[in-house]
Amino acid sequence: MSNMQQPKSYDIDLLLERKLKACRHFLATTRELKNALAAEEMSEALHLIQDREKLIHVIEVLDNLMNPEALSSRMGQREDLFREMRLVLDRMAKENLACEELSTNRCLNLKDEFSRLRQQGQVIKEYAARDSRPPQFLSLKS
Repeated sequence: MSNMQQPKSYDIDLLLERKLKACRHFLATTRELKNALAAEEMSEALHLIQDREKLIHVIEVLDNLMNPEALSSRMGQREDLFREMRLVLDRMAKENLACEELSTNRCLNLKDEFSRLRQQGQVIKEYAARDSRPPQFLSLKS
């Protein structure tokens, strides 16, 4: 007899339900993130990004606990759950893409604004440096 232990087996249905719940929560958080990005509420956006990272960790843990053989055997028996999971995952991908587009546009707008400000600063420097002589004043004493 071997001293190696069998990996612990978890209830696949329970794991799948928890994963679906975590994915739904991730979707809701991503929608909130999209709204925060659109409103340029960066503090709220950062908080929501951190929440999403925690949810990603939860989903990864659940995935790691699932036995692939048990998972494949449940696919035919829990078709409704897998259909719902695919739907939620598709929505997650679309909302995440919207967040990426908002973030990209914001970065481009900031880059354009910095460029504009840099050009304004250069014009001011050129104007100020145009004539380094002290200003000439008219004498009103004559």
